[in-house]
Amino acid sequence: MKGNERLLEAIGGVDPALVLAAGEMGPARRGHGRKALVIALAAALVLALGVTAYGVYSQWFVDFFAQRAGEELTGSQQATVENMTTAVGESQTVNGWTVTVDQAVAGRNDVYIKLDVTAPTGTVLDGEGYSFREVSLSGGAESGDVMTVSSSQGTKPDEDDRDNRATILWTCAVRLPAGAEESFLDGGPRTLTLTDLRRSTEDGLGYIDLAAGTWRFAVTLEPQAEEISGEIEFIAEPTPCEAVSERWNSAGEITRTPVPVTLTSFRLTSLGAACEYTYSEQEALELPDVYVMLRGGTRVDAMLSTGVIGSCGYKLASPIDLGQVDYVSVQGVVLKAAG
Repeated sequence: MKGNERLLEAIGGVDPALVLAAGEMGPARRGHGRKALVIALAAALVLALGVTAYGVYSQWFVDFFAQRAGEELTGSQQATVENMTTAVGESQTVNGWTVTVDQAVAGRNDVYIKLDVTAPTGTVLDGEGYSFREVSLSGGAESGDVMTVSSSQGTKPDEDDRDNRATILWTCAVRLPAGAEESFLDGGPRTLTLTDLRRSTEDGLGYIDLAAGTWRFAVTLEPQAEEISGEIEFIAEPTPCEAVSERWNSAGEITRTPVPVTLTSFRLTSLGAACEYTYSEQEALELPDVYVMLRGGTRVDAMLSTGVIGSCGYKLASPIDLGQVDYVSVQGVVLKAAG
């Protein structure tokens, strides 16, 4: 597979204990090359609402992002979510189990897809720990251009834990090097493939198979505003900064040591960010303390989601209007938009 036939795959499970864990992704699995694909799996946050009428499509995601960020979204942020939301409403039934691709929020390099699951009559779904064994979305950037990929899926109990419905939110983020083309907003249809529905065991160590089969959908991501696909560069020239090196010591403990790096690029989109740096050694580092300050004083945290040698990827706690950005702070270094 290559080009638009490459699949961005989400494999692995969901730890229900991490649902609603302040929206922070778990540590990424580190690769050993800038262009290696890295799949960083973590639990997603899901806010389950029992309303799916067309008029409140964007409101579902407004509430989701507000809960993840821990505060109400500003007017410009709510407008950004509305402009990013695509109403899909496509359903498919396999072996009596119906999956509906309800809606999606898509940015330049990030996508959130809300999936509603309806079990056969008489089957109760209480909404905890449901996931698909595999989720893939066809298309995207050339695999040779990708720095990192992170993906996750998660559920949260709905208001009625005695019915046969549950909601799953699948997310995927692609971090590209400077100059690469956007991956999700090319206007073409993509194939969303969901395979084998399951539920995690109570101890979180395994899975119970619920429905074997494959649900396949054609999805076109169509944000309502062109500026959603924009990107801002914040590094005009190499900038000194401090990163964190994690290593095991002789006592079997993890030590975190500050080390000097040089930032060479920090690119911000409405849903995420990609940071590139140089370091004297071949080691993947962390730059965990990153946030965006909007005009008016609203702070939006950037959650570290992936990392390979020379770069880190971030998901924003909530979407932003790029036109409202005042500055970005990376490990205490304040960056203004370049140019």
